[in-house]
Amino acid sequence: MARYAACHRPVARRVEADGRRGAHATVAGVSDAASSAARREAFPGRVSAGRTTLVLGSVLLANLVAQPLRGLRYAVHTDFVAFVTGGRILHAGSTCLYCPATQAAVQTRLLGFAPSWGIVPYANPPLFAYLIQPLALLPLRAAMAVFLGLSLLALGGAAVLLARWLPREWPLSQRSLLLIASVALLPGAESFAWGQLDPLLLLAAAGAMGLMARRPVIAGALLSVLMAKPQLVWLVVPALVLTDSWRVLLGFAAGTAVWLVSGLMILGGQHLADWLRYVLPAHVGEAGKTVGLPAVAGGSASFALATLLAAIAVGVAWRLRETLRSNPAACLSLGLAASLVCAPHVYSQDLLLLAPLLVIWGGRHPGAALLAALALDGAYLLDQSLAPLHAEAIATAAILLAVTRSLARPAASRPATTPERPAAPRAAEWRHPDRASPAPSPR
Repeated sequence: MARYAACHRPVARRVEADGRRGAHATVAGVSDAASSAARREAFPGRVSAGRTTLVLGSVLLANLVAQPLRGLRYAVHTDFVAFVTGGRILHAGSTCLYCPATQAAVQTRLLGFAPSWGIVPYANPPLFAYLIQPLALLPLRAAMAVFLGLSLLALGGAAVLLARWLPREWPLSQRSLLLIASVALLPGAESFAWGQLDPLLLLAAAGAMGLMARRPVIAGALLSVLMAKPQLVWLVVPALVLTDSWRVLLGFAAGTAVWLVSGLMILGGQHLADWLRYVLPAHVGEAGKTVGLPAVAGGSASFALATLLAAIAVGVAWRLRETLRSNPAACLSLGLAASLVCAPHVYSQDLLLLAPLLVIWGGRHPGAALLAALALDGAYLLDQSLAPLHAEAIATAAILLAVTRSLARPAASRPATTPERPAAPRAAEWRHPDRASPAPSPR
C-alpha cells in the first residue's frame, strides 16, 4: 500500500496543480468577462443601440432638415434680415452701421414694407457685415438659402471633427448616437430657423479644439472667430490664462485684433463707439428672454448676476488649473459652456456650442452625456411651451456642474480594489483618441 501511495503521489500533485491552474484560469476568465461586460455596458442599452440610433437620429435629423425650411418660409422674421441690412449699409458706402434710422430705412427697402414689429437690429461686429456683402446683394430668400447651405456644411464639418474624439473601438451605432444627440440638439437647430451664425462658430470651435495640442497659435486664431458673438467665448479667455496657454492666447489676441482693427478701418473710431451705445440697451431689455442663468434675474440685475457667476466660474477654473492644463480640450469646452451659463445674452440656438463638451465628456461617460443631451432637448421643449421656466438655463448649468465634478473627482476616491491592469491617469480621460503616447525613439 505504501508503494502504491508513493507511486500515485506525483499524480496527485499534478492533479492538484492542474486544479489550481484551472481555478486561476477560471477566475481570470471571469474577471476578463466581467471587465468586458463592464465595457459593453458603459453605454446603456447597447443591445438596442442600433434601434435607438435609428429612432432618435431620425427625429433629430428630420428636425435639422425642417428648421432651414422654416427659416426660408418666414425669412422676413429671422435674424438674417439684420445681417443683410448690415451688408447693404456698408455696400452703399455708409459708415453709420449702428444708427437706428439708417437700419430702419435699409430694412424697409429690403422687405418692401415697414415692419409693424419694428426692425431687427444689426448688432454684430463690422467685419461680419463687410464679409456678408456679396450675399446681401441677392434677394432675401436667395441669400438666406445660400447662407443656410453653408451653415449645414459647417455643421457637417464640425460633426466630422468632433467624431474623432469618440473611441474608435465603439460600434458605429454608439458613435453615431452620441454624435447626433450632441450636434443636432433641438435648441441648437434653431440657429437654422433664425439664420444665425452658430453652426459656423461650432466649426471654428471644433477645429480649435483639435489643434490646441499641436498648433496652439492657429487654434487660438480659429477660436477668435467666435468673437463674432463675444458672449460665447468670454470665459474661455480666463481659463486659458489660468492654464498658461499663452500660445493659444497669442493666436486669439491676433484674431481679436483683426476684428478691432477692421472695425476701425471700416467705420472709424466715432461710429465704432456707437456699437456699444447701440447694443447694450437692447441687451439689457432682452436679458429676461435669454437662456443663461442671469435671465432668472432679468433686466440690469442680470448683468450683476452674470458678474457674480463669472467670478465663481473663474474660481473653479483656478482650483482645477492643473487638471485643465493637462487637458486642453476640457479647458476649451468647459470655457464655452461656462460662457453660455454665465452670459446675460445667449439664446437657445447658442446652446449648439455645448456640442464639444457633450462629445468629449461622452467619450468617457457616454450614458451621462446622452442623458444630458436629451435633458437639454426636453428643457427646450418646456421653455417653448412655458416660457418663464428657464429650464434650458437650469439644464445647461446642471450639465456644466456634472462635467466639472467628473473632472475634479480625485483618483484617490476610486475603489481600492483595482484590476491587475493599472488604470490610465486622469489626464488621459479627455485626450484625443488619435494621440497615443509616442514610442521611445531609437538611440
